[in-house]
Amino acid sequence: MTLAEVKEHLRLTGDEFDGNLTLLLEAAVSGAETITGLTLRESTYRVTELNDRVVSTGLMPIRAVTATVDGRPLEGVGISGSHVILPDDVEAVTAELEVKTGFDEFPADLKAAILLMTARFFEFPSDPVENLPKASTNILKNYTRWDR
Repeated sequence: MTLAEVKEHLRLTGDEFDGNLTLLLEAAVSGAETITGLTLRESTYRVTELNDRVVSTGLMPIRAVTATVDGRPLEGVGISGSHVILPDDVEAVTAELEVKTGFDEFPADLKAAILLMTARFFEFPSDPVENLPKASTNILKNYTRWDR
């Protein structure tokens, strides 16, 4: 999500609100992450000292995993939901995982929900968060992940 997309959604052409809109967009993305349980922005996490083949990260969506065992790259690492699965021939090892999360590009409906939330924050700055647009909360419900 970008500031330009928010400005286009709100039909704003000037830059006098850019700082505020950037803050509101970040708040909307954070709110969407809280509601869905997804990690929407690209992030990198490191996990070390693993002693199990299946690692529950609690992170979704996982875009890529780089694994090393004793400093050597590990091939054949799988991803299933929020779980990282080490190959069968790896047992009770100390490994390091680098997990990259987020979307390359937000799905259109998720982007629409975040734009609606950002617009709501901008148009009604003193309104409580409980009054989010119904359309955005309905869209976000479809992305909620309980299996983290």
